[in-house]
Amino acid sequence: MHTKQRSTRFKWRSLVAMAATATLLLTGCSVGAATTAVAKHDLVIARAMDLTTLDPDRGYCDTCQIVFTALYDRLVIVSPEDSKTLQPGLASTFTANADNTQFTFGLDPAATFSDASPVEPKDVKWSLERLANIKGSASYLLAGMSSIDTPDAKTVVVNFAAPNSAFLAIVAASYLGIVNSDVASEHGASAAADASTADTAEDWFLSNSAGSGPYILDSYTANSAVKLTANPNYWRTKPTFDTVTLKEVTDSSSSSSSSSSKVTSTSPCRSAQTPWTSSRTPRRSRRRPSIRSTTHTSP
Repeated sequence: MHTKQRSTRFKWRSLVAMAATATLLLTGCSVGAATTAVAKHDLVIARAMDLTTLDPDRGYCDTCQIVFTALYDRLVIVSPEDSKTLQPGLASTFTANADNTQFTFGLDPAATFSDASPVEPKDVKWSLERLANIKGSASYLLAGMSSIDTPDAKTVVVNFAAPNSAFLAIVAASYLGIVNSDVASEHGASAAADASTADTAEDWFLSNSAGSGPYILDSYTANSAVKLTANPNYWRTKPTFDTVTLKEVTDSSSSSSSSSSKVTSTSPCRSAQTPWTSSRTPRRSRRRPSIRSTTHTSP
């Protein structure tokens, strides 16, 4: 195998592993996690922030993956307990043809965006085409994609010019979240071939989200914090935390202090080894963010 092919495979595998890690953090599943019933539950993740954009098709960083996983559901997801296992996401069914050049996804009819509008094939087509055409750092994940068909109201067919046996796993990466195309387009987003120059939505995404994930963007302050709140219209199980805040922490002593608390979850969760402990994870991803969970009980 050529060096470039090995490098590309390593990158997408690490992205899939990171998606599983983000799921663990956001659901409260963690090794040694405690379980308790509370009226209000907030999660604070203290880490050195590498976030420079909140545009799901332009961002490419560890923090980006946590945020995008929270805001934008993908067609398939990685099992929180086994990063090699794929599970239904927005797509309740997903199949590949014999030579791995055509992938068919059947959308879950219950899937909705945060504004309660349905997730439709047009949104999937638009989202994947925008990622490919924006020519961002994550666009390589769709290299070789030749076309996308939407034959009916709940089906999406993604075609490749050559076999791509990794595509179903790649779809689980945080960068392939599905965006509400109507809302994003109204604010300058484009999936056209010239999206790299014509798209003007990046600034809008700094204060807004348009996904179907368990959280919505509350606020973002550059070099300080990003706050997410639970999506009231989430179409799957209600998220564990009412809010998730990622805070900039560069001082090692502050980080150590923040990491002394356990994650306390409002729903039971099995212990699982996080992908951060895997020897296959890139060096920069081996550093655990500090996690602090605060609980508040309403009077």
